[in-house]
Amino acid sequence: QSFIRVAQTLGMNQLWRGTGPPMMNQIIMNTVMFSVFRHVKDMTSSNDETSFLISSQNASAILAGLLSGFATACLSTPTD
Repeated sequence: QSFIRVAQTLGMNQLWRGTGPPMMNQIIMNTVMFSVFRHVKDMTSSNDETSFLISSQNASAILAGLLSGFATACLSTPTD
């Protein structure tokens, strides 16, 4: 009921006002998290000379998750 009242009295533009900054924060967080995870996972599990091989796929995923979470926290905290 309050959704309809706000939309009728203030309009649809005012209903969604303020959603831009949180959406930009989510874009930054997701981009950093997935790109760092993929990069670390590729570095630790590929079979070429430039990789740091980890024998277990689970350990590789855990390391990639830890580093991507750290990078995400460092880069997205100023935008919170």
